[in-house]
Amino acid sequence: MNFIDRFLARRRSVLALSLGFALAMAPGLLRIQHDNAPEVFFVRDAQALQQQALLREHFGGDRAMRVVLRGAGLWTAAGLTWLKDLELRAVELPGVARVDGVYTYHRYLEIEWPPPDPAAFRKRVTGDALDRAVGWVNADGDVATVLLTLHDPAAADEAGLVDALHDLLATAPDGIDTAVAGIPVVQRAMDDSLRQFVMRLFPLLVLAALLLLLLTLRRLADALLLLGFVALVQIITFGAMGYAGVNINMVTIVLVPLLFVITLATAVHILVRYRSLATESRSPDDAVRRTYNEKGWPVLWTGVTTCVALGSFATSPNPPLSNLGLWSALGIALMTAMAFAVYPVLLVQLKSEAAASDTWFERLGKQYGERWAQWASGARGVVLGAAALIVALSLWGATRLDIETNVLSYFYSDHPMRVELEALERDGLAAIPAALVVTHRDAATGKVKHEDGFRDPRALTRLFELTTALREDPLVHGAVGAGDLFASIKDAVIIEGGEDYGFQVLLVGMLQGDAETARRLDAFVTPDGARARIMLLTPMRSFAELDATYAQAVAIAREKFPEATVQLAGQYPLVLGAQRTLLRTMFISVTVTLLCIVAIFAVLLRSARMTLLILAPNLWPLIVVLGAMGWFHVAINGSTVMVAAVVLGLAVDDTLHSLGYFRRLAPELGAREGVIATLQRAAPAHVLTALILAVGFALCGLAEFVPVASFGLLTAVAVTVALIGDLLLIPALLAAVPAKVVDRFAPGPRAPSG
Repeated sequence: MNFIDRFLARRRSVLALSLGFALAMAPGLLRIQHDNAPEVFFVRDAQALQQQALLREHFGGDRAMRVVLRGAGLWTAAGLTWLKDLELRAVELPGVARVDGVYTYHRYLEIEWPPPDPAAFRKRVTGDALDRAVGWVNADGDVATVLLTLHDPAAADEAGLVDALHDLLATAPDGIDTAVAGIPVVQRAMDDSLRQFVMRLFPLLVLAALLLLLLTLRRLADALLLLGFVALVQIITFGAMGYAGVNINMVTIVLVPLLFVITLATAVHILVRYRSLATESRSPDDAVRRTYNEKGWPVLWTGVTTCVALGSFATSPNPPLSNLGLWSALGIALMTAMAFAVYPVLLVQLKSEAAASDTWFERLGKQYGERWAQWASGARGVVLGAAALIVALSLWGATRLDIETNVLSYFYSDHPMRVELEALERDGLAAIPAALVVTHRDAATGKVKHEDGFRDPRALTRLFELTTALREDPLVHGAVGAGDLFASIKDAVIIEGGEDYGFQVLLVGMLQGDAETARRLDAFVTPDGARARIMLLTPMRSFAELDATYAQAVAIAREKFPEATVQLAGQYPLVLGAQRTLLRTMFISVTVTLLCIVAIFAVLLRSARMTLLILAPNLWPLIVVLGAMGWFHVAINGSTVMVAAVVLGLAVDDTLHSLGYFRRLAPELGAREGVIATLQRAAPAHVLTALILAVGFALCGLAEFVPVASFGLLTAVAVTVALIGDLLLIPALLAAVPAKVVDRFAPGPRAPSG
């Protein structure tokens, strides 16, 4: 390889440039932040984003948190005094637009605070329809909440707000248990999980890799060389991400272990062969040239196929998945380029006589690789029959696959945030809002109508009827709008003739004349009366469960207001929409990856039969993993959706390394002897890279965040299954390749060079 010689001839310049570039990119690492805000995951759907923008423009959005209060101490004079103090201090916190709770709502109805008879006050509050509709109390008063409406996310430091709220809640008197719930708290839990992964699990991954390399290669210099090469690739890739303003979230975090183990596995394949050739070579430079003559072909094409597999995510309209695909492809492309430009220069730094000594691991790998290939090629029927049976069982299991898009399931059942939110939902309250936006339009022109809009008593009455109907759905734990405020004041002012229209107009004037009630009214109806918002409070569920509820809510609203336009908006509906896109992306990415792999094999092998034959060991781990997910009830979610394309990309790597040897050896030795010789050379690297990949991904299973843990464990299983295919399926399949097909690999003008 002439270009390898060029890099070796300029080794000092190559090392200086690569180290200088890494140092230049290193400050970018400090720019990377974690960001799991719901907006990050919104699909770039113009209509849905426009609805969300209109919701923010007219009503300030739907970002909210609930402070949850439990315990007998709440309904006492001391407890109610503290509740007043909590609501007044919470509204002063940065990022809080409005605070609503038992004190804020009832203070104008109470002559003194705290009420002289707390027990009677509790009974009155639990009997108030608006209190229960908004979720300020549950039916029996065991739980009370304070609802915090937040400013636009750009103006609020929600992580700091959660901390400030916990500081306020620490002052609660005895007998009151407190908690905070809502999407910002879920986001905070995601951020904490990602920090835990980066600060604890990634160092553990590096340590495990170092120990594994020392155990198998038995030389510290080799292990440090490998990890040094990985560090260069990681620093440049993630530094560039930092400079580009790309943040880490629950999806893109997967790139951290993914790039680490793939880069390390590629470097191991090259190093193991270099160590074997070092004794036969005149110098380290000569050993490097011979290594790349053999390994250059598979290294190049494994880079291409892995880029295709991971880069297929870049087509997704979901920004985090698109970023993962783009930066995975860029990272793998960088790694492949550096494997040819920088890694040879690093390899020649090893002393050839030390590098040439086989370790116990390499000797055993060669010995058993040869034995496995001999047995598998001689017992083809047994191997292929067992594989066919496993595939059949796996396909059966794949029909049992579940889809889970409930964000709450992304945390283990004992996670404090999940425990609190589930307890709140069991109490009949919910902290996850959505919004129905009803726009009053002129029947003739279809234009937004301002006169006689939703501030008219008749429209307010219809809005109350709408929220009453919406609350009949068992998944709607709360529905509230301007109609409920109007109905509440009507119930409070009990006089004869209260249904008179003129009197109701006066009541609306009372609502708008008082500063506090006017503020509440503005949260549900725009000042011009043209638009009204109904706040829907539901438990955190998957789109399979909530889609029907949302669709029914829109249908009921359109039935009540046939002359109006009804749209569903809100953060959680948009997050659920992103989950749908992730699932669609899985099928698209697998299809694109598979087609590209077929095309690459067809070009390289120039044989339709060989192409179909070699696809079997690559599809084998994918089918087995999907089947295992079905049998063991591991659901497809936001991260496991990526397993399929990643498994395809990883499985192809070792296949290409085996083909690289087989193409060179089979024309001289024949198919069966050629594949035996192939495994004798390739098995040590196959086993070691599989160990690195499996251990690296298995460590992700220690993550607190379920999708990352599931992704890591499933990928580790897939790598193990792929290794079985490399050691048994490939010998069984390639041993029967006809001689006329093998002859095509003989050196000649058409054969690709190294």
